[in-house]
Amino acid sequence: GLLLAFAMYFPRERIMLLACQSTAERLASYLVLRMLQARGPHSMATGPIVVHSPISRRDFAGYLSTTVETVSRNVQFLARSGIIRIIDSGTFEILDTDKLIQCSGQSEEELQSAANTGPENEPTRHDLRMLA
Repeated sequence: GLLLAFAMYFPRERIMLLACQSTAERLASYLVLRMLQARGPHSMATGPIVVHSPISRRDFAGYLSTTVETVSRNVQFLARSGIIRIIDSGTFEILDTDKLIQCSGQSEEELQSAANTGPENEPTRHDLRMLA
């Protein structure tokens, strides 16, 4: 269904995320990729960086190959560490980009490359349902 459509829409991203050793690395990589895709490769935008996951927490956990509880624990850890701020269950403000990249276990160049190979605009829930 929806999860399969999302995975098909971002195949290179999915491979990168599953190559991460831990759920924390997969979550951090996912958030950095959403941030880079939202900002664009040459964006000079300033101000708060807000990222949104277009899939449910359960589908998000499945996409990261883990459980909802593990995703929640890792999101809370990033929030307590001052790296992100939780706005709602699928929306986060990135407070410390450098620490988030460090948590991903990936280089900034690898993440930028993966972000640049995806579609220009992230799909909405409606787009993904149409693919499913």
